[in-house]
Amino acid sequence: MEASAWSKMFNLCPLLLVLFFLAFSSNFFQAMKLSQIIFYISITIWLLPPLKQFRGKFFYYFLIQAISDPVAWALVELHYYNLPFYVAKDLFLILCLWNQKETIRKVYVIIPVLLLIHYLIYGIDFKILALLISVAQIGVLYFIFKMATDDMLELKRVKIFYIVIILYELSVILKFIISITSINLGMVYFYVTTAFEILLGIFFIFVSERNERFSIAIPERNKAAA
Repeated sequence: MEASAWSKMFNLCPLLLVLFFLAFSSNFFQAMKLSQIIFYISITIWLLPPLKQFRGKFFYYFLIQAISDPVAWALVELHYYNLPFYVAKDLFLILCLWNQKETIRKVYVIIPVLLLIHYLIYGIDFKILALLISVAQIGVLYFIFKMATDDMLELKRVKIFYIVIILYELSVILKFIISITSINLGMVYFYVTTAFEILLGIFFIFVSERNERFSIAIPERNKAAA
């Protein structure tokens, strides 16, 4: 079989997994609340983007995102406060976006430091932790925006991938900011944005930053007549 055929089959795997999940989960969902359904669908969808992003600039970003929600869910099931985990996770994301190779090379040093930070902030008030997560996510957004700008200046094109990933980060930031300002509204908005993030997750299953065809050319300014 030709390499291109194998590539097409590999790209179809996420779609087949999604269809399999939807087909065999109806009975499972019947006994669950809407919030739980949204949460479990979100976890499942976000497990898949690393397959598409493999060997790309954002592979570790999506791998961390894929792992983080199942870990956070496990912490809740163990009656463990999971917001400090999200702070540590976002700090790790910042390091990966800043210098991916160096971060992975020194991961054996970074992980213990993040665990120490997790321990030190455990038990802090919810609003303070939500604020820390928002600030960390702004740091993540900064590095993504910088990468998008550098890519745009080099290729003279705006990739749809970057627009979508920036929208995703903005939704996460707004989610936690609203949770700080209004707990009741925050939880409603939390579920709405999670549903929105599921749609974005589906996008990342099929599109990576290497897909230049999903981009918008920047028109060149007409040179003034001599």
